Amino acid sequence: MKYIRFLRKSLKNLFVVNLILIGFIFGVVFSVVFVTVGCQTNGGKSGNLSFASSSYDLSKLPEEYKYAYSVQRVLNEVAEKVSPAVVNIKSEDVITWKEEDPFYKFFGEDEFLKRFFELPDQPQSRTYKQVVPSLGSGFIISKDGYILSNLHVLKPAGKIAKNIVVTVLKSGKEYKAKLVGYDEETDIALIKIDPREDLPVVVFGDSDNVKVGDFAIAIGNPFGLNGTFTFGTVSAVNRDFAGNVFSKYIQTDAPINPGNSGGPLVNIFGEVIGINTMIISPTGQLGAAGNVGIGFAIPINTAKRVVDQLIKKGKVERGYIGVSINELDNDTRKQMGLPNDVGVLVSKVEPGSPADKAGIRQGDVIVAIDGEKISNFNELLLKISSKLPGEKAEIEVFRDGKQMKFALEVTSRPSDEELSRKMEQGSNESNTSEYKGIIVSEGKRGVIVVSVSDDSPFYGILQKDDEIVEINNQKISNLSDFKKFTDKNKNQKQFLIKFYRGEMLIIRGFSIK
Repeated sequence: MKYIRFLRKSLKNLFVVNLILIGFIFGVVFSVVFVTVGCQTNGGKSGNLSFASSSYDLSKLPEEYKYAYSVQRVLNEVAEKVSPAVVNIKSEDVITWKEEDPFYKFFGEDEFLKRFFELPDQPQSRTYKQVVPSLGSGFIISKDGYILSNLHVLKPAGKIAKNIVVTVLKSGKEYKAKLVGYDEETDIALIKIDPREDLPVVVFGDSDNVKVGDFAIAIGNPFGLNGTFTFGTVSAVNRDFAGNVFSKYIQTDAPINPGNSGGPLVNIFGEVIGINTMIISPTGQLGAAGNVGIGFAIPINTAKRVVDQLIKKGKVERGYIGVSINELDNDTRKQMGLPNDVGVLVSKVEPGSPADKAGIRQGDVIVAIDGEKISNFNELLLKISSKLPGEKAEIEVFRDGKQMKFALEVTSRPSDEELSRKMEQGSNESNTSEYKGIIVSEGKRGVIVVSVSDDSPFYGILQKDDEIVEINNQKISNLSDFKKFTDKNKNQKQFLIKFYRGEMLIIRGFSIK
């Protein structure tokens, strides 16, 4: 037995010695080959390694090279100017949830095992915790530490993180940041750090002057790679996207990736023209990983209006005039004598609202605000909401074939909850009525069709915004007339309806089974 242990130990030692010897021989051979090849890189002569060095005289370069070099120098200057004011933002939040104890789930249903393992009669739950991190970008807008970014950068777990850490790229210093305010509607957040020294800041440009084809440069921290600089052009401006009615977007093909969110989009002069916010991925999903040259930035002019209010009030207020709007198609506009793509219908005026006080009525068609034409609901909402409460607005409407102008003072837009409550109150106050799958509201000449259900006998005959003025030779001047008719004719099978579609009078007769 001792002999076997001795033999095993001897073989092990021999293996180690051989391994060392092989390594030594390989190292010597490799060194000889490397030195021989390396010494012959200089024209086959032995000696020290030498590498070709490049030098160029700008005065002797072709013109196209001079032009390219000048563009390169401009980009260098933009990077040097803007990058020091870009920051990395790291936010963390902890999510907790409860689950049934997996041990109980596995053994708890068997009475024998439950008694054997002394498990409780009822399932027990465990509390689990997970730290959810988020990495994004931002940029410094004041020497004392105000920083602009996206709200979603601060919400790694769906709510604003309690722990927000900012790294200033120029100094590498880390600061704990506090939230100043945010705007859900535009995905803008303002945070603040407290430095001991003045910080480098960005310069704001004018996003209203941005044009398709302008150079666009994105600076940020994609995938945590600090200070990444990418270059492209402005692909589109005033882009409606992602259902956001309070901001239009600048579209760019400058590569933007996860982590760029909240960073600046700048022009060739190093001025910030937007906040990089989202991308479309190859799958068509917003914000998913993988850039394909379709990115979107919030215009800096939109951000400036938000930031001013956040600093002064800690919240954002938007203008409101108190009208409900239905859009018009061009056929209806033509019948009304309006140009294509101009005008939206006022379907309701809130009592006591700025529009009501100014004299705007249900059935008016708003064609312009402050001299700018209005084509759809989003344009009207964006134009009005961009005003501060107390500011003036000139509303131009089309009524009975005539253009009219009304001056009013906008008020503060109610919250979504308040608007919903007002709609419910309007419904409770019987501002609408339903009959055989159609819903109507008060109109100027009769009742206006609000909606037609797919299974209604009126489907395909009436459509939204039609104005019913007569049914079965009974005049319908208002909602009260309509309710009187429907109360008396719940089982009616034959109809002769007279209604307006725009300014065109239509009469339709039909029977239902």
